[in-house]
Amino acid sequence: MAGVADFADPIGGRSSFFEEPYMPAVVDASKCDGCGTCQDNCPSDAIHVEEKVAVVKPENCIDCNVCADDCPKKAIEMKL
Repeated sequence: MAGVADFADPIGGRSSFFEEPYMPAVVDASKCDGCGTCQDNCPSDAIHVEEKVAVVKPENCIDCNVCADDCPKKAIEMKL
């Protein structure tokens, strides 16, 4: 069975497998402590910690929900 990372397009971020509308991850900065768990686990390199807060690059987000599931502070949600 293919994993989520198998659908990531290394050039464009998202694969044609994902149809619009997709749900990019949204970070609640008031909850995020910049631990980096989301960054470490993101299969599409769509999230980075900058100035102690996670920042999402929506164009790279593949809507896999890994960051939201793994966030210990529950600071990340998937939005329409």
